[in-house]
Amino acid sequence: MIPSELEACFRVLGITPRADWDEVKSAFRRLARTCHPDVAGPESSSHFAEINEAYMDIKRFLLSGKPPERPLRRRDASPKNRTGADGNRTGRKGFGERMRQRRLDEALNEAARRVESLLRRAAEKKEEGLSSHLERLRSVHPAVILLALEALSGRTGEEEVRKALVELLCRPSLEREVLHRALDLIGPADRDIITLLSRRAGSVDAEAALALLRSLRGTPDVETLLVRWLSHRSEKVVAEALAQWPLSAPPPDDLSLSRLLRRREEIVLIPLLRLLYRYGAPPWAFFSLRNLAADHPSTAVRVWARSVVSQGDVV
Repeated sequence: MIPSELEACFRVLGITPRADWDEVKSAFRRLARTCHPDVAGPESSSHFAEINEAYMDIKRFLLSGKPPERPLRRRDASPKNRTGADGNRTGRKGFGERMRQRRLDEALNEAARRVESLLRRAAEKKEEGLSSHLERLRSVHPAVILLALEALSGRTGEEEVRKALVELLCRPSLEREVLHRALDLIGPADRDIITLLSRRAGSVDAEAALALLRSLRGTPDVETLLVRWLSHRSEKVVAEALAQWPLSAPPPDDLSLSRLLRRREEIVLIPLLRLLYRYGAPPWAFFSLRNLAADHPSTAVRVWARSVVSQGDVV
């Protein structure tokens, strides 16, 4: 009668207690291919450990030289005292039987080494922490960065992740796919990251800045964020920030307004003048506005400047 402990091991592998060694190996390999944590996920670690333990117990039992019918409690007896089913000492078995046992031992040892290696890799993968993902985020290879972004999805609430994403978006010439995946990860609702980016507006790549500004539509108190982008080196970014200025918000502060009125790019001045036409210009700004209305090379700028000045004269 096979001990209940050993019967349980065979059941774990899904085979009968009278299965031969080839069936044991096949069952173990089949389960390893489907239940290993690298395949089935970390949640299968305990189940796979149970399978491995059952396999090792059967291995130890088979290597004792006793048939499965022998009691499990005697499998650790000294080799000198072990006897076969016919009463002969195991040391007197034929050469073929000894070779079979040697091959069996070598095969089992190799299988055990492979299982230990798989388990070690699974444990390392399971223990892989935030630092590994953040390190990948610093890579120069877009594919590696995308993998890191995928792993960090849902973790933007952590301070280290927020800072790492800001650093990423401040890198020059990001790949378009990386840029948009990072912005998707942040989203317009993540005020903390957007605030951190706005504080470093001058360092953010122009394309990243434009994509970010377009995502800010509808964000509460957005003007407090937009004002920082008015000093960006790219006129397209400055123009976009002015274009996104909310209807219900007052115009930029006097310092920003003074700096903008000294610019000559039509792409910046048109949305600025529209903004001033809507809200009215402060008295100190009329000198600059009259100069724009008189001598700016762009017809559109001159027309808008005259409209703002006329509106002020009427008032």
